[in-house]
Amino acid sequence: MTEDNNTSFVDGESTDNYKGSELNFRSILLTHLARITKISSQEFHGGFWQDRYVGSATIHIYTPDTRQQYINSINCLSDMLLPYFDDEMTKAEEKNRQLLNDKYAELRKRMKEKGASVDSFNVAWSEEQQELKRELFRDLNLFMKRKNYLELGDLEE
Repeated sequence: MTEDNNTSFVDGESTDNYKGSELNFRSILLTHLARITKISSQEFHGGFWQDRYVGSATIHIYTPDTRQQYINSINCLSDMLLPYFDDEMTKAEEKNRQLLNDKYAELRKRMKEKGASVDSFNVAWSEEQQELKRELFRDLNLFMKRKNYLELGDLEE
């Protein structure tokens, strides 16, 4: 048996191993948009544990909260595009962030007055965030349209 101690590095921007296409910002962005589309095209549900029995063993499997996947995916898209934001998108993102803060404080106060449980608050907060993140997602799509990014592929124009 022979050992090969040679180490080589591959430039991520020039590799062709990313689902058969070039690995670049545009391909990553389009893949992420496809992921958001897939998540948002299904029924949203909270996360839960499920027991599966394999022979005499019990396996605990967690099914993720699709609402949080949607929210986090839009946050990630916003973060990826942040360096390219124009003034209009910057204002829209700031407005969304302020609405989130206001809704959080309002919901927290309302749920505290009702004596609601932490779980009830978390579900209600996920639903509030989901709607506000949908508005942000729409703003992000309008931003990409303004930049002709999906057609031309260059955000810096």
